[in-house]
Amino acid sequence: MGYRPMPNCHRSTQLLALAAVVAAAVAACGGSSAGSTPTPTPKPTPTAPPPLAAPWIVQVENQADARPQAGLSTADVVYEYETEGGISRFSALFFQTPTAMVGPIRSARLVTIKLVQAYKGTLLYSGGSTYVVQQLGSSGVRQYDETSAEGALFRVNSRAAPHNLYTDGSHLTPLAQKVGAQTVDYHLWARTPQTTLPKGGTPMPKFSVPVSDSENPVYTYDTATGGYQRTEPDTGVLNDNDTQAPWEAKTIVVLPVSVTIAPEVEDVSGAHGLDFALVSGGPGQIAIGGQVFPINFGQSPTGPPQLTLSNGTAAPLAPGQVLIELVATGKTIQPAA
Repeated sequence: MGYRPMPNCHRSTQLLALAAVVAAAVAACGGSSAGSTPTPTPKPTPTAPPPLAAPWIVQVENQADARPQAGLSTADVVYEYETEGGISRFSALFFQTPTAMVGPIRSARLVTIKLVQAYKGTLLYSGGSTYVVQQLGSSGVRQYDETSAEGALFRVNSRAAPHNLYTDGSHLTPLAQKVGAQTVDYHLWARTPQTTLPKGGTPMPKFSVPVSDSENPVYTYDTATGGYQRTEPDTGVLNDNDTQAPWEAKTIVVLPVSVTIAPEVEDVSGAHGLDFALVSGGPGQIAIGGQVFPINFGQSPTGPPQLTLSNGTAAPLAPGQVLIELVATGKTIQPAA
């Protein structure tokens, strides 16, 4: 019988141990065996921004007798536009119930109805011409005047009528409970820090806005606060009566739109009202950080206007309040001395 060598068990054991060590080393280094599929890194689920509360839209007057107004500096967005006789009016939008006083509150105009419809807000106002009240009544918007607001609008003794109608948080809270929680399906603009402004702006630390032939407020950029201080030619720096500090909007948007004379008589002097083509678009301007940028805008029936630079990117808007000036087509910001 011939000799057959016996299996070398010790050698086999060594080879198996070495293979195990190599496999462990590969695994420790993040390697994988041939044919295996790496586990994909899960992507975070995008989180939608929370819905906005439907805004209160408060009509605030701008006659000299109404100054200094209260609460304008605490609004999220403010619109200014011409009324009859060249006097301007503010529509102040608050996406939370204002806590401080706001006023003096005055009447609505045709463009007010369009703003309430666009922003799906709740209007607080003192009334309006017969024609405007009829249009408000058929518009379906939420609206409360001094009578229907059931105490949410009140008169003060420190001002002469009709410049003495106001509201504040304590008076608005019961009305807010009556109206109920309302949200909207749009969002406001993304914001750009003033330290990262794009190229293309024109330095203009002081300018005027031609709201009307007689209302040309001057804005001066305040480098300390990053806001624009407003000066009225006849009454000087416009302060907020709540804080006694200057009202300073962080961003000023000028939107030229078609303005036509409306058919109704707006006041006792026989002056006709004005109608603004709010749902429109075209070139405009935006002031931020001491610079003025040319922009294009488009206003759809709902939501805020879309604002873009000439290259199609979103226009820069600073964190804080946005003041939107509706002016007649062809009007632009003018440098001021």
